[in-house]
Amino acid sequence: VSKTIGNAVKRNRAKRLMREAFYKTSDIIKPGFDFVIVARTRINGRKSDVILRDFVCALSKLDLLKNEENIVEISEDEIPFGVGNLGNLGISK
Repeated sequence: VSKTIGNAVKRNRAKRLMREAFYKTSDIIKPGFDFVIVARTRINGRKSDVILRDFVCALSKLDLLKNEENIVEISEDEIPFGVGNLGNLGISK
């Protein structure tokens, strides 16, 4: 997490929120993928349930969920972390 997120307290909170979102969804993510999650400044002030929803939506857009029932769609500019371009890694949608 870069210093653009804020001071150490904000950066650590962002890391905790992203880590928690990943751990809570690890059982519904397709196996065989490595993740690099980049925090954006939009993560500041967001609640953990919103981060979790946004993370699941980002995974859904990348087609990385085992079962995609009842996924709420959101726009990419609402997601508080980078989804990234995975084409360079040989991963396609």
